[in-house]
Amino acid sequence: MDERRSTRRLFLQTSGVAAAVGLAGCSGMLGEDDDIQDTDGDGVIDSEDYAPRDSSVQRKEQVGGGDSTETTAETTTEETTEATTEETTTEATTEETTTEETTTEEQTTAEPTEGMVARDRLVSRWPFEVELRDAVGDNDAHAERGEPRFGTFDSRRGVRLDGNVGMMIEEGKNAELSIMSRKSGASSIGGWVYFDRSRGARDANGDGAKHHIFRKDAEYAISAVPASADTVEIRLNIMDQVAGESYHTHKHADDELLVSTNGWHHVFFVVEPGRSLAFYLDGERRFYEGNMPGYSPTATQYWSHETIGSWYGTRSPAWYDLMVGKLSDLRVYDAGLSGRQVARIYANTR
Repeated sequence: MDERRSTRRLFLQTSGVAAAVGLAGCSGMLGEDDDIQDTDGDGVIDSEDYAPRDSSVQRKEQVGGGDSTETTAETTTEETTEATTEETTTEATTEETTTEETTTEEQTTAEPTEGMVARDRLVSRWPFEVELRDAVGDNDAHAERGEPRFGTFDSRRGVRLDGNVGMMIEEGKNAELSIMSRKSGASSIGGWVYFDRSRGARDANGDGAKHHIFRKDAEYAISAVPASADTVEIRLNIMDQVAGESYHTHKHADDELLVSTNGWHHVFFVVEPGRSLAFYLDGERRFYEGNMPGYSPTATQYWSHETIGSWYGTRSPAWYDLMVGKLSDLRVYDAGLSGRQVARIYANTR
């Protein structure tokens, strides 16, 4: 990792410590007797509104047992200046002991090593071709529940999630993934998704299981919610459970974030916290909010898991709202990519 990235991470870690000190004075607001609020405004207290107030619930020794396990895994502005240096990169392909599946002819979906878009601004990238490792950073994922399966699905390499897989990055603040913090500036997140059906698995509240794509608890979540028998609505929820101001795309968009099931789609958010948000579908901008107030600082006191394709929380805690489908080439950038850059990622990897 280069000196700039190391300096940035040190700054973010230092900022996280400062945030923890600031939050300590507010610890009374996070007590066990506090009422759970309807933070996403959907009229019910559900999995999007809940985060444990007791930090002991995060201990690994409380997680095991039964059929649930522990995991971790979950931004965007108007088009910004295209000032990111593109470097060549070699993709790591270390074998992992997992099941390989092939459903159609083999086809590589890795972006060309020459001209990778904004290579120097990538924070994390999970190709999901043969393993769960982060190919550019240190945010490796691992399966805490179920067995992810790697293979070629409809001509694209990826990981298959059958509704029983819980993947976690880590426990801890991992400040470089706190891309909804105002201190982070503009950031971008997205990748290739394939939903086998409109409904996710392991419904937490009886109101229809969601597909979680990426979640950084108490900060933000990207998910897909059933919209019809063969469509889902992609959602970005910015939380205000620790501080900040909440924002939920489904309260501001109409049908711009609808995605069909049973096919690959490239979904991408570019966010500048407290200012703007853009959503891209298959390389084209579909939704833009130029006065987006939402932001969420790094959670340092409790509930700081990151999960991919799943959500770990509520009650036990346990696994809920698990993805039923496939994921490929999930990326996080510490810059707000331009529309041209997002379109190039789509074109390079389609």
